[in-house]
Amino acid sequence: MKYNFMIIFVAVFIVSSMPNVMAEYRLLCLDRSETVRFSLCNSHIPDRSCDSDFGCQFCTNMISEGVYCPTSVNVCNSLDLGCSYLANRTVDTQPPILSIISPISMHNYNSRSILFDLLLNELGDINYLDNINGRGRWSRVCSNCVEYTRRRSFNEGNNSITFSASDGLGNTRYVNLSFFIDSKKPRIIKTTPSNGFTDGTFFVTFKEDNPALLILHYGNPLVGYRNIELDLGLCARNLGRTYCNTGANLIDYDGQEIEYWFNLTDISSFSHASRRLGVDVDVTYPDIVDLDFEVISGFVNFNISIEEENLDSVDYMDNSELRPRWRTLCSRLNDGRCIARKSFSDGNHNVNIQVRDDAGNSVTENINFVV
Repeated sequence: MKYNFMIIFVAVFIVSSMPNVMAEYRLLCLDRSETVRFSLCNSHIPDRSCDSDFGCQFCTNMISEGVYCPTSVNVCNSLDLGCSYLANRTVDTQPPILSIISPISMHNYNSRSILFDLLLNELGDINYLDNINGRGRWSRVCSNCVEYTRRRSFNEGNNSITFSASDGLGNTRYVNLSFFIDSKKPRIIKTTPSNGFTDGTFFVTFKEDNPALLILHYGNPLVGYRNIELDLGLCARNLGRTYCNTGANLIDYDGQEIEYWFNLTDISSFSHASRRLGVDVDVTYPDIVDLDFEVISGFVNFNISIEEENLDSVDYMDNSELRPRWRTLCSRLNDGRCIARKSFSDGNHNVNIQVRDDAGNSVTENINFVV
């Protein structure tokens, strides 16, 4: 066997854990595919495999049978040592063991810059393939290395990559992992009601592809503050925006002013709180105390007694029409009464009378008459 006689330099290690050991220096000569297990000397020293067709040489200190420690090439040169061979000459057919500290499989990251923290149990090459955005091309991580720590940039959303770790003999190991990136912060665009009254119904619109938690906060210092977690599965999504609504029981705040706001958190723990808004609470329904009407020559005179402090409108709808629709009867009360006169066509009429307040509470009664 012809050797290239180029002695490969290996760093000098002092085996402090084995005092009083007589040094027996050897010039190990390996054929291609043979491996010297320096890890038996010190677990932090990677094994070395010969990947040359001309063979390899390592200057070593044999501290016990079959246990070799790398030492300075000057030692072997000064002793003019000839070749020694491994007692049990084996061929390395095992791929390197790749330990992936980062990225963590199935983890959610809030940055597109992902740390690669990788370890090999022997010298080798590490590459990776972006299975989604890599267009089938492998990217080099490091060559002839045992560790690598550096950041790489990836796209938003799902990411799937495959690592390959190869030793000098071509033994290769593949490791697949996936992770998710959401680096964009959520944004609440609009909340309603923005002013005026509420009956406990609240609406929110936001932009966020990966919402995790949406909470409505409401209350005042007099009664206290409460919160409701919304079911995101019931929200509607359209053109990149999400629309949600919820109902809160505000009976304890009836007739008072409260403040409310929404807080949105995504899967990367980014959060956004909407502006705090003040609204008046009205959860009491209007009361139609008395509904009087009189039909006179094609007209109907209405005289309706109503109890409601925050009236929005009194409306009517003639169900006898071909296309029934709501029309305004009164927009305000006169001493608690809605007094109005409306014309109707000849015939039977089935009419709904509806009273609405500013908070959206409403009551409806039905009447029938003939013109």
